Amino acid sequence: MANLYDNVTFTDKLIGGILKDLDDDGLADKTVVFFWGDHGRGLPRSKRWIYDSGTHTPLIIRWPGKLQPLSVNDALVAFLDFAPTLLNLAGVEIPKYMQGRAFLGENLGPPREYVYAARDRMDEALDIIRGVRDKRFHYIRNYRPDLPYAQHIAYMDEMPTMQEWRRLAAAGELKGAQAIFFRPTKPVEELYDTEVDQHEINNLADDPKYADVLKRLRAAHEKWREDTNDLGLIPEAELNEQRRPGGKWSTAADPEITISDGKATIRCSTEGASIAYRVGKDLATGESGRWLLYSQPFPFSPGDTIQCKACRLGYRDSQIVNQRIQ
Repeated sequence: MANLYDNVTFTDKLIGGILKDLDDDGLADKTVVFFWGDHGRGLPRSKRWIYDSGTHTPLIIRWPGKLQPLSVNDALVAFLDFAPTLLNLAGVEIPKYMQGRAFLGENLGPPREYVYAARDRMDEALDIIRGVRDKRFHYIRNYRPDLPYAQHIAYMDEMPTMQEWRRLAAAGELKGAQAIFFRPTKPVEELYDTEVDQHEINNLADDPKYADVLKRLRAAHEKWREDTNDLGLIPEAELNEQRRPGGKWSTAADPEITISDGKATIRCSTEGASIAYRVGKDLATGESGRWLLYSQPFPFSPGDTIQCKACRLGYRDSQIVNQRIQ
């Protein structure tokens, strides 16, 4: 925890420098600043877990003249909402295929009723956990209740905190809530009232008083699972076979270079592929040897050589295509 707070202090200093640069350049009043963390605390049952300790991250926004300093918005926000929000602030129409919702700017839709989370494979350990959260209650569904929370993960087990927790568990010295993480199995469902149970320890899933809440959040989870075509319940071997029948990798098609009006255009017939390119007289050395991401036609000089290749996640890279410009 001391390291965490030291890092927060250091980060605060770095961000202060960036904000000062905006002030010095006269851009502070014209800039919307987003600051957020990508996960919760780097401690056991936090980072990589879908409890609030892993998913409730900081989000601070500075929008001069629009957002009152020190004001708080308690809306439910997911990372999926960042892109639609920025498009909305820029006056750009939000594509209908985006799952996120804008939470700042004009013409806002209805606020989120729920946010969702998922945990699947973590390095060498397989698990399938899903969650849905409203402003008060948090529902978690364990699709592999036969597996313990405390599976061994080499990366996680390097953490001194985790090593000490395992030592205490092996010695039988954990009591009450401390021991929950080391139970041999998990409940199928978990339900927490985060208003009174911040650390999500008291599972209410079997409490008749919360049956209606459990039913509502379970239904929200199942609808999300269908709406997003959640593939988590398909065995990995089947998914691998769908992606690479017979274990054979697909290869991105070789890109094609065309020259017109003093500029080079590169295309690839593999849908979704990105194109890397470099151009220069001596591609083995110097600045021209750097690979760049192709986004639009680019100029060149006589005697230059253009090299390019196509890349797509899950595919082998194409061959490198060379074309010398006379």
